[in-house]
This record gives sequence, structure tokens and C-alpha cells, in this order.
Amino acid sequence: MSIFGIGVDLLRRGRLNENTLREGDPFLAAAFSEQERLEAETRTEPIRYFEDRFCAKEAVFKALHMSPEHVKFRDIRILADENGAPVVTLSGEIARLAEARRIERIELSISGEQDQVISFAIALVEESDQ
Repeated sequence: MSIFGIGVDLLRRGRLNENTLREGDPFLAAAFSEQERLEAETRTEPIRYFEDRFCAKEAVFKALHMSPEHVKFRDIRILADENGAPVVTLSGEIARLAEARRIERIELSISGEQDQVISFAIALVEESDQ
């Protein structure tokens, strides 16, 4: 494996709030998959969950070096594995473009404090047989 791209994003907490994240809000449906919205409901602080995930989606987008017209943030799905670590799954157009670029997987780290969250993503590609 080799590195295709690296992305980082920093988000000030409070940019997303109860108004932008209420059920039925167009932003919520455009930015987060149904699975992410369901996972958020299991959290004691769903707004922090959404802030963490939105920041992480920005980092993933940057690591993939894709044009914004190819990205629907809900097609970058970030769910927790059994240990709570974030796992990235792509779908839709962004998944097709990533596959064409031979991106094998995306490693992701999310870290937050009281007033900020930071995410770091690395897109890894298959080694060529040259």
C-alpha cells in the first residue's frame, strides 16, 4: 500500500447546532447517512457526534483529492466499529471515483476537546505491479 492523499480538518464546536441538526432539516439529510443518524441517537451528546463526523468527512474528502461536485457528504459514511474506532465506507459517485483511483481503504482519526474537533484521514492505494 502507498499513500494517495492526506486530509485534515479542524472544526470549531458550535457551528452545528440543534437548529441545523433537527430531524427533517435538509442539511442533516444531505450530510449524514441514515445509519449515522441512527448511531447518533445512541449517543449522550448527538450534536458532538455530528460535529465529529462532519469534520471527519471534510478530512476524508480532502484526502481523496476530489472535486466538490463529485461529493455528497452522506456518501462518506463514518460509523464506529466494535471498539468505537471510526470506519469509513464510501458509496455513490465518490465510491466509483475512489475505486477508479484504486483507493483500497481510508484510515481516519478523530480527536475532540471542549471547543474544537480535529480529524486526520489517509487514503491508501494498491501498489502497482510495475
